[in-house]
Amino acid sequence: MENSGILDKMINISQDKEKRDFSAREMINQLLSLVSAREAQILSFRYGLEEDPAQTLSQIGEKLKLTRERVRQLEKQAFKTITSSSRLDSILSPLRHLVIDILKFNGGLTTFKSVSNKLITSGMVPASEKEILYFLLDKCLTGISRVSDKDFELSFKLPSFSLDFVRATLDELEKIFAQTNKILTLPEIVKKFKASEYYSAQQTKISELGAELDALILAYLEASTKFVKTPFDQWGLKLWPSVTPKRINGKIYLVLKAKQKPLHFTKISSLINENWPVKKSVQPATVHNELIADKRFVLVGRGIYALAEHGYTSGSVQEIVKKIMAKNLDLKTSDIIDQVKEKKLVKESTIRMAIRKNKNSPR
Repeated sequence: MENSGILDKMINISQDKEKRDFSAREMINQLLSLVSAREAQILSFRYGLEEDPAQTLSQIGEKLKLTRERVRQLEKQAFKTITSSSRLDSILSPLRHLVIDILKFNGGLTTFKSVSNKLITSGMVPASEKEILYFLLDKCLTGISRVSDKDFELSFKLPSFSLDFVRATLDELEKIFAQTNKILTLPEIVKKFKASEYYSAQQTKISELGAELDALILAYLEASTKFVKTPFDQWGLKLWPSVTPKRINGKIYLVLKAKQKPLHFTKISSLINENWPVKKSVQPATVHNELIADKRFVLVGRGIYALAEHGYTSGSVQEIVKKIMAKNLDLKTSDIIDQVKEKKLVKESTIRMAIRKNKNSPR
């Protein structure tokens, strides 16, 4: 979930002059001014810092009439010059403070991908300067710790921040998923986390971090290699096949789970193709066959299906009305209509007709 409210708050944190004046383009120009013209040219070619895409050492060598090895040596020399420059820290200071703000807002830890996405999405860095930002974050940024651990994606963390709290929090989140045994949205995760004994015991620690709980949980989930997010911002354990389904019926389930409402089978097939693009698109007829064959899916209207777990049921309107009336003979017509609508997408006139037929049929 890329919450616009979270982004707005992050931007509000970064209002001092140094951060307002931040420019990735200006920063890269200052860094390249520290090396020779040829070395600057090689770095630009190698990392796509201008309009052209990144190039290999061999491609650059052909262009500059140099051997591949010589290009590699000049690239290495350029980085040595940049990283040993007394000006490096002052040049990178605005970016460093922006990254620190993001880390603080997210509870001390954030993936490389999330940091770059937040800076671009917030407008601090134009999308056209994405490669420049990647270069600055990956190759140049100082004063920020990097996480190199098999349990975490490539991430940044505050220098003094310990991963022990992150690991403990992720253990609690894993328990929540294991107990629930189903995919959850971020609001659902936060709600269950708040109800845990662990949260009660750690409220002071979370408060001291200065992070909002939803931002902290999202950042930790993104950083962990144990959890996976679906295309619909649902979360689950990586070992669950349902989170990264390979079969069509698994994708149908995620679509209906995310949309929380009945959908026509053609709409379901369209959403599958949008979110799991492959060379050969999934055909509506194939989706329809899967919907018919899987008991998790219920026909609730003409070509319209819903999840049985959402309270919808199979059978004709008359059969549903009969079951409802059998449980309570004194139900008002309006109450019967409301109950049928919770289980089936159908016109009110159709329900009234079914009610009349059931009332007139012999007991």
